[in-house]
Amino acid sequence: MSMSDFGTDSGIPVAESYDELQAIRQIDSIYRISREQGGEAEVLCVLVACVDCIFLNISQIVDKNRKTLKAGRQGKQQDIAKRQLWVRELLELALHLTSEMQIQNFALRSSAVERAGFFPNSAFQLMIESVEGYCQQFREEMSGGGFVRSAIDHTTQFDPDSNIIHMLKVNCHSLRCIFASLSNVAIPSGFRDKEYESLLQQLVSCPSAYVDTFLQQFCLLHQIPELLSRIVVDRVRDALQVDRRDKEIAAFGIAERLIRIAQSCLRPLVNELLPLDYADIRQHLGVTSGSHSKVIASVLLQEVVEELREFIVGHLGTTKPSPQKKRVIEMAYRIFDLLHRWRELHVHLPRNVLGVGGVKSLIGSREAVRAAESLASRHQGESNGDADYLQRLSAFAIGAEHIGEEIVMLDQLLLEKTGESTKVRFKAVQERTGIFSKRPRIDDGDDENG
Repeated sequence: MSMSDFGTDSGIPVAESYDELQAIRQIDSIYRISREQGGEAEVLCVLVACVDCIFLNISQIVDKNRKTLKAGRQGKQQDIAKRQLWVRELLELALHLTSEMQIQNFALRSSAVERAGFFPNSAFQLMIESVEGYCQQFREEMSGGGFVRSAIDHTTQFDPDSNIIHMLKVNCHSLRCIFASLSNVAIPSGFRDKEYESLLQQLVSCPSAYVDTFLQQFCLLHQIPELLSRIVVDRVRDALQVDRRDKEIAAFGIAERLIRIAQSCLRPLVNELLPLDYADIRQHLGVTSGSHSKVIASVLLQEVVEELREFIVGHLGTTKPSPQKKRVIEMAYRIFDLLHRWRELHVHLPRNVLGVGGVKSLIGSREAVRAAESLASRHQGESNGDADYLQRLSAFAIGAEHIGEEIVMLDQLLLEKTGESTKVRFKAVQERTGIFSKRPRIDDGDDENG
């Protein structure tokens, strides 16, 4: 199905599968190009691709604000402020990525790989042109009245104008920090070729870009973990197969840092998407599901978790391991624990924006949140001894006796009320009519996209 087959009317899906929605074919191609650079250079290249995607997404958000500002700020402050909050979240993610880029840049200092400066960079330049135009518009807006001083003196950030001004200051400084960080980064000379530039444009020009919601950013925050997870899987498995402590430590170290970055992609989705925001996105997702991600859901969060469990349990009984071996085991456990935390964090989005009480997932699971929880608790079967210790540490469910009955009761009530709203808003999903009739109700085990 081509982009021309998709509309932008309410309820029109932009893709027929998870792979199409998240542009997995393009992601795999970018990872292939990165691996062709060899060695540690591939990590730097993947990070560059993630940052470039963020820059292009920010450009799209800012251009929407420019259009809104041109039509008149009054009555649209909430829309402008919401978009600037998303820009802030993406800039913070970019800062996290550029910090890791500095580490990889340092690691390549004596490499034989031919490298060139990060700049000039087409994605960064496009973002700067958009931000420059927006700043010029805002300065002209400021000359027409005293709303800026009033907004600065306002006592609450919930005031839209106050929020706009505050976020402008935060974002302007973040851009300066990002530019300073990237100025001394050198990337493999052959990485940003015509194929890469074309793939990058395809990533941010998929059908979701034509829908006036935060759907494109929703996709971005899945695409970055998809890219990073490919390295994590390779690095963890490399570390589990070699018997050289220095290589194990290096591989586990990269994997751990990249998992933390991938986890941070959930923050904007959890913090910025209210139920109505997600409803605007969900109506375009069709019958896609995050559980259909082969690399994240199937390989990383299931196969690799089990491989790490076996590795850790196999070494827990080792008597007096060497200091280096002890460090390797500890690093393996940190990754094992991070992956379980990632599973649990995945439950945040569907529970907060969909609720519970028979809220079906897009692909027909009886309870979208329960299906997401099943991913969090998967591979925690019966075990004993040292393996049971790992199971307890990574257990998902926390009962009322541990956190307080009132907390559990209020949480359940809020989720049920949210679920009531979701079921009314998405009758076709609940009744499996229209496009959802093509995918009959299935057993729990697949989660909502996100």
